[in-house]
Amino acid sequence: MHSSRPLTTLAVSFAFCCSLFSSANAAELQAFFTEKQPTNGDFAQFDLGAGVYYDTDLNIDGSKYTYTVHQRQRSDDSVQWTAKITETTTSYNPTFFLGNTKSDLYDVGVLQASTDAIVAHRFAYSDGKKRYDISRNGTACPVPVAATGVVDPSSGDFFLVGVCQYRANATSDRNFAFVERIDKNGTSLWRRKITKIWATNVFRPVSVSLDDSAGRLYVSVYRPDPKKASNRIPIIAAFRTTSGAKVYNSRNLRFSPYDQVTSIGGDSGDRTVIVSLISTNNNILLKLDTESSRLVTVWRTNSNKEGDVQIAVGSRAVYTCGTEFESEGPVTVRAVSKESGKELAAVKVPNTGKCEFLSVDDSENVIVGVIDRDMPGQVIGYRLV
Repeated sequence: MHSSRPLTTLAVSFAFCCSLFSSANAAELQAFFTEKQPTNGDFAQFDLGAGVYYDTDLNIDGSKYTYTVHQRQRSDDSVQWTAKITETTTSYNPTFFLGNTKSDLYDVGVLQASTDAIVAHRFAYSDGKKRYDISRNGTACPVPVAATGVVDPSSGDFFLVGVCQYRANATSDRNFAFVERIDKNGTSLWRRKITKIWATNVFRPVSVSLDDSAGRLYVSVYRPDPKKASNRIPIIAAFRTTSGAKVYNSRNLRFSPYDQVTSIGGDSGDRTVIVSLISTNNNILLKLDTESSRLVTVWRTNSNKEGDVQIAVGSRAVYTCGTEFESEGPVTVRAVSKESGKELAAVKVPNTGKCEFLSVDDSENVIVGVIDRDMPGQVIGYRLV
């Protein structure tokens, strides 16, 4: 189903199209709350509007991994409900997702067991009851490598994205990524493939973003470089959320032989998708037209050399969160102009080593989940003022 354009380097001249981030910030990212993790577990997600958050505790008993999930009230950290995820595996580290305020809680992860699989679960907001428990393996995903997803805030459906090898070969032309829309009962509404991809779990092998206003789902993966097998080329594909039909052929995002996409975010305000890219130790933000994948603009910075950048697109700015290359932190949160690409504000979060999650809500509240070096994690809310 999926075809691609020729793998040619983007013809962009930084001298004419790229603007450096300004170091003189006229605005400020102001913290309006900080929530410390009350136990030895990990923050999983945070629902500011509902006044609750989610954390997890992991217990490993031989090959049995059990995650205990708590929904807690922000006001007093009291537990509202508890749910458990138990899988038999040698490795399992699920990622958790939310939709709108008071949405169900979703998770997805990769199992490494006698039969590798991608697994996903959904828990009801009100009582933590498990709505579904689904698995993708065998012909659906011969050798699972990575998985992620995103929630449709309108319907509550989950878009599951998986990266799969064919017979454990990272560069096989039979490797693929799949995109699947799953309803509240765990039923697959549609499934599409991106074929002939580079499939490894090195760095961040897949990124996904949903623009529900435009009805677009964006997925970034990699393809092998036909000229040099050790290099990979980042691409982006777009699908219509209702039918799974492709919006355009997959677009090559390459600037250098070692480019890596760290995060993507749809911007319904001007019908673009913004891509965070590392290229030769530079951080680059690309803005692409949603309908044609035409490159609208490129913003580059030579100073913000952050290797694990996540982005979230608000109505006022693009927000980023990351740490410098080969460092232990601290995490830096930035607000970037959607018009010029200039940095509007930045703040360093002391004693933090990693940005776990980043989101922005309809009120432009920026929610950042970070891991502390010497204590449990914390969630911080920022506003651009």
